[in-house]
Amino acid sequence: MLRLFESSETDNLIITMVTEEDRNLAFSIEELLPNGYCMGHFWKADIGRSGIYNFLLHTIAEYLRTQDIEWWNFEQDLGIEGLRRSKMSFSPVNFRKKYKVSLVNDM
Repeated sequence: MLRLFESSETDNLIITMVTEEDRNLAFSIEELLPNGYCMGHFWKADIGRSGIYNFLLHTIAEYLRTQDIEWWNFEQDLGIEGLRRSKMSFSPVNFRKKYKVSLVNDM
């Protein structure tokens, strides 16, 4: 998260927090990008609260709609089956191609 805060313009970040009384139940960090795009960087929630992720995502989606955001990238699922299944349940429109960049030593 520190790298995100250091590398992004803070006025492009959206931090959403779900609280109950004095307890934090969920949060997310999104970044508004040009051309109607948004990048979802972090989501964390108390999984003991049924429906908390759905509430968090719905709240964010409603706000993004007011900002004329058409595309919301949830980033990669890290190969975690449950996370991939969850993301697929949103019926994604497409997938972004992923590349690996490495340094090649010329000898």
